[in-house]
Amino acid sequence: MSSICRLARAIIFSDAALRIVSECLDTSRMHGVHLRDHLFFAAGAYAAMLKGDEKVGREFLEKMHSAIPAGRRFARCQYNLLCSWNHLLRDDAVGAAAHAERALSHAEAAGEWEEALACYRKGREADSHHEEFHRRIMICHHWLGRTGEALSAYQQCRRTLKAALGTVPSPETEAVLESIRNSAAKSPGPAG
Repeated sequence: MSSICRLARAIIFSDAALRIVSECLDTSRMHGVHLRDHLFFAAGAYAAMLKGDEKVGREFLEKMHSAIPAGRRFARCQYNLLCSWNHLLRDDAVGAAAHAERALSHAEAAGEWEEALACYRKGREADSHHEEFHRRIMICHHWLGRTGEALSAYQQCRRTLKAALGTVPSPETEAVLESIRNSAAKSPGPAG
């Protein structure tokens, strides 16, 4: 990273961001309203990690985790994405992948299918041979009411596996395909 980039990052993400987070948390405590504390802790973790301070970032993440209100699945998704980033700062690819996977499962559970789809597509770009990415893309399209795109995703999976590995999709992927086809046959499709 160039010295100009480091300087710009230091100015933009200076301790001022962490002070603002601290002030928001103080205001929260003063008014006795803590519904958004997890968001303030997330901002603190983000600012600390942008500064390269993984220790402070991890402390904010621990506080964020304990402050997430019950039932906030998308907040748990954000938490796991930030944890993934924190693991990457420590060159822990295994921990980063585990948290990224948890983030995606929380996104799906929260019904954030577009967000999950975007992440799975990025995963597929990074490793087109990983069949799970193809299968999850099919599922996301299905839940978004895009049966045609789900079927196209299956065909892409089939072509990729055949060309790269000389294999066919696994029984799990075939079961997802069958489920999508059965669902499409039972319903007239999305309105509109």
